[in-house]
Amino acid sequence: MSSDAITLTKLSGLLRSGVAMPKAIEIIGGIPTNNPGLQYLLEVAVQSGSSVASEIDVVAELCYQRDSSLERIKVAYASPKSSSRLVIWLPVLTMLIAQLSGFDLLGAIIQRPALALSVLLGIALLVAAKMVSSKLIARATPTENYSGYFLMAV
Repeated sequence: MSSDAITLTKLSGLLRSGVAMPKAIEIIGGIPTNNPGLQYLLEVAVQSGSSVASEIDVVAELCYQRDSSLERIKVAYASPKSSSRLVIWLPVLTMLIAQLSGFDLLGAIIQRPALALSVLLGIALLVAAKMVSSKLIARATPTENYSGYFLMAV
């Protein structure tokens, strides 16, 4: 569970046990500062004197689900990332070992344009694959949006 979700769960528990909002915020160590929507929601609750324990439970669950999704994305991306590193470095290591073993691999690549073209095409495909996978991961990562907090406050 993320620190925001834990903090909000503690706050909700304090509110449900009858602790006033300002005292509950003081007990948990203040309003989390990295979330402006949550700050606004709690400030409205303090100023209006309302108990927003059920809304805070919803927000805590959403924070937990968001962090869980981010962790799943990281785990899902770890295996293809390590496989791509292997695919990238294996031919490089093979070429290096062949060159050090006495085969004139670099000379053969330089002398034959077809070999040079295939090496350049392979490098271009690796770069393109890296760019595409980075864009896919960026799209899968949720963006921060605080409009729901403002709607809850209203």
